[in-house]
Amino acid sequence: AYIFVDPAMGKTAAHDRTAMLVVVAGPEKKTFLMDAVLDRLDPSERIDELVRLTRIHRPRFIAYEEYALTADTHFLRKRFDEEGLQDTPIISLGRSATKGGGSKSGGRMPKDERIYSWLAPDFRDGLIWLPKKMIRKLADGSEFDVISYFINREFLPYAGEGSIENDDMLDCLSRIHD
Repeated sequence: AYIFVDPAMGKTAAHDRTAMLVVVAGPEKKTFLMDAVLDRLDPSERIDELVRLTRIHRPRFIAYEEYALTADTHFLRKRFDEEGLQDTPIISLGRSATKGGGSKSGGRMPKDERIYSWLAPDFRDGLIWLPKKMIRKLADGSEFDVISYFINREFLPYAGEGSIENDDMLDCLSRIHD
């Protein structure tokens, strides 16, 4: 299992949602989405969710988008140490985080290019598998079907930059190629 995190910069409706995706590598280069968080979270809630997912799935590593990792690293490491999770590697993804990453690195590649160049072919070729439903409780207490939201509000209507209001899961999922 691997956890990918695309954190939002705030909790209000004006901000994107934080996306945390737990994926498992399967046979024949298939990737299975096993768990997800898609919510407006403050930094403490974000760390709580990451601890919860790490305890459940014991990932090989957590890949955290760079721009918020810089702000979260100290508190994240402190909490992981307190929870006995200090052996879980946390790697940075993003602009400077992947310098020298070679042609497969998406750190400097625009998000839309990552989605079209890498993610679209994966879906087309049946390499990404989603569960039929994934009901999660949001920070505000309401229930939310992550899969239905992803398919109907991100995946199907996506037509490039600015075509949908939020592309948080698409963006986060595209990072599997980093």
